[in-house]
Amino acid sequence: MKLGVVVNVFNEMIKNGEIDEVFDIMIRLKEKRVIKILKKFDTKTSAILMKKMRIKKEEDENKTKEEE
Repeated sequence: MKLGVVVNVFNEMIKNGEIDEVFDIMIRLKEKRVIKILKKFDTKTSAILMKKMRIKKEEDENKTKEEE
C-alpha cells in the first residue's frame, strides 16, 4: 500500500481513538517503513507512538533477560 494511503488510514483510526490499534499494526512493520510513517504524522502523534515503542522494546529486553 502506498505511504500516503497508509498515513491517511492511520490518521483516521487515530481520530476515532484507535491509537493502540495503529501501534499494534506498526510494530509488525519493518523499521524503515515505520520511520517513514512517523515522519508523516503530526509531532504529538509521533511522540506518543515512539514512547509506546520504547516501552515495548524495554519490556521485550526485560523478558529476554529474565529467560536467561
